[in-house]
Order: sequence, then C-alpha cells, then structure tokens
Amino acid sequence: RCGGIPFLIHNVVHRLGPGTIPANRTDVDRVFDEFVRDRDASSALTHLVTRIGPYYGDDEKLAMQVLDHLAVTDAAATVRSIHSALKLELGDRDRLTSVVDNLVDDHYLVTTPEGIAWRYEVLRHVWFVRRRL
Repeated sequence: RCGGIPFLIHNVVHRLGPGTIPANRTDVDRVFDEFVRDRDASSALTHLVTRIGPYYGDDEKLAMQVLDHLAVTDAAATVRSIHSALKLELGDRDRLTSVVDNLVDDHYLVTTPEGIAWRYEVLRHVWFVRRRL
C-alpha cells in the first residue's frame, strides 16, 4: 500500500499501533487513507503538489493538468491521448511533450511500453486525494 516508501510505511505502522500488528489489508488501507487525508500528519507530502509552480513556471498549469488527467484516468496514456483529453491546440504538442519529459525527469511519471503513467501508484493516490480529484 505504501509503495515501498519508508516514510509512508513508518507512518502507517505507527498509526496501526502495537495492538493491530500483524494487520490485515483493510486496516492498512484505512490508516493509510487517514494519514494521507490528515494534512498536518502528512505535511511532508505537500511538496509533491506545491513544488510544481516554482519549478515549472509558465508551464505550471499544463503540468498540473497532465498529472490530474493521469491521476483520474488510472491508466497509461500517450502524448496524443493527453493532448486530445486536455483539448489543447495543435501547436501545443511540442510544449506538452516537453512538460511530460520534465515530469518524467522529475520522477512523477514514467514511460512504459503501454504509455505514460504515474511512476509510483502510491503518489498518484496522494495526488488524487490532495487535489480533491
């Protein structure tokens, strides 16, 4: 559930407490969701969402739209399908490709034979929750 990320694992185990270990999948899902939705407890994850503006400048809105789209579709996509889904102008394809490349380089996304997708499912979920998608 935590994508192998130690920070997330630690927080889930801490929230489970000694009386629930070993825990079942339902318990883990419940406390993980509580942790992600508790903006104070999971404040270290806020950077995932807030860093886009300072690093992407004029491309902030497009980067956020790409990440939002991939967070809600829950499937790999192509630049062509993202371009179409976001209803971008024909001339925006090169800009979109550049933004997607930057999101891959920044470890938000990954390119697979199936297409472009979130690199870490757990962070896709955090994005989904934090952006209230």
